[in-house]
Amino acid sequence: MNWYYVINDRRYGPVSEAEFKELRRTGEIHDETLVWRKGFADWKPLHAASADSDASDRQCAECRKFFLQSEMICLNRAWICAQCKPVYLQRIAEGIAPPLGVGELWRKDRLLIFHAETVFPDRCIRCNAPADGYRLKCQLYWARTGRIVLSHTRATIHVGLCKRHRAIRQWTIIGFIIAVVFGFVLLAIGGGFFGGGALIFFMALGSAISVSSPVKAAKIADGVIWLRGVGKPFLADLPEWTGDRQ
Repeated sequence: MNWYYVINDRRYGPVSEAEFKELRRTGEIHDETLVWRKGFADWKPLHAASADSDASDRQCAECRKFFLQSEMICLNRAWICAQCKPVYLQRIAEGIAPPLGVGELWRKDRLLIFHAETVFPDRCIRCNAPADGYRLKCQLYWARTGRIVLSHTRATIHVGLCKRHRAIRQWTIIGFIIAVVFGFVLLAIGGGFFGGGALIFFMALGSAISVSSPVKAAKIADGVIWLRGVGKPFLADLPEWTGDRQ
């Protein structure tokens, strides 16, 4: 069975069932992505398509086994199977941080904590406004203190941005690019402007690279990511992480 999908108003496909599952696993498509396959009367969000096909299986956050969504319950933003429900509720009652499963989002101070394979909701990572299906691909890098740069851990995530914050990011990058060009011109001219040109060039270049991704990794370990740069409105409705951040 072949699938078609829409990202940023552009249609893709056909892709096979296996390719479609891989796109979902990596976060290229998410629950709000419009999809279509033979037999559908019209395009529909992925979560609705999954419900119609009764093929929406999820991983239990406690035992890590997969079950049909219809056989599970969502507790505190985590999907739990019937057998693990009492254990999971006991963990919450005792204030013990439960195992972090795919799909869960937690907050710790100003950090967002989640499993690396978690698909973000269709909300702006800055202000929590609707992202309208837009996803920004972010490359994350993290290394322990004292490690050489080549030994860093990396991860790729896709975060939502609303129209306003997309525009802010775009114009900020354009401004830094203009500063980079200006600094390069001063470098080319040389003379008394050389020192100032070099400073402007490298500062603007570093800033442009920095703002290209709105979020940064505070830590990546054992498939779990601690993310900084997330807006307070996005974090506000998330459960508090009771585990040890370090």
